Amino acid sequence: YPVLAHLLFEQMEDALDYLFRVIAHFAADKQPLHTQFSVASDEIGAIEFGMGDPHGRGETVCRVHVGAISLIYKPRACREALFFNRLLGALHQLTGAECFSVYSPKMLSGAKHSWVEALENLPCANPAEVELFY
Repeated sequence: YPVLAHLLFEQMEDALDYLFRVIAHFAADKQPLHTQFSVASDEIGAIEFGMGDPHGRGETVCRVHVGAISLIYKPRACREALFFNRLLGALHQLTGAECFSVYSPKMLSGAKHSWVEALENLPCANPAEVELFY
C-alpha cells in the first residue's frame, strides 16, 4: 500500500502545516486580539478543526480556545462581513429603523485569515424568536 501511505503522510503534513499557521497567526495577532476580543492569555488551550468544508490543503474553519474565550479562526479574510456590518450600522444610524439594529459578532480580518467572536448556537425559545430569526 505505498500509495495509501504516501497520501496519509501528505495529509498529516498538510494538517501540521495548517496547525502551525493557525498558531503563528495567533502569535502575530496577539495585540489586535487583545484589543478586539479582550484576549488576556498568550496560551492556546485547544484547537478544534473541521468546522466546515476543507479547502486548499485541508484548511478548515476552527475554534481556538484561549482561557475562557473561544474564537473562530477562518483561513480567509472576512472583508465582506465587515462591510456588511458597517453598512447595517450606517443604515441604523441614518434611519433609526430597528430592522438594521442587528447584533453582529466581533471580527478581526487579516489579509488571508480572520478571527470571529464565537457565538453559541441556541434554539429559539418562542415563536417571536423564530419570527425574528427568519
